Amino acid sequence: MDGFRCDAGYMIPVMAWKYMVAKVRDHYPDTTFLLEDLGRKITMTRDLMNTANLNWPYSELFENYENEENENY
Repeated sequence: MDGFRCDAGYMIPVMAWKYMVAKVRDHYPDTTFLLEDLGRKITMTRDLMNTANLNWPYSELFENYENEENENY
């Protein structure tokens, strides 16, 4: 897979991600961006995914807990 694991991606402003993702995809349109989110608020994750055009969120919470437990967290 051609892509980036974006560790601590929530620490980078959404507009910075939007710019970086667009620049990379200008040259490599099939690049995948995996967001490490570490259990931040779902609204922050959604904003990064939808506004910055990242592909997939990742957190150890997703593999260690059920959806209902994550929503309560």
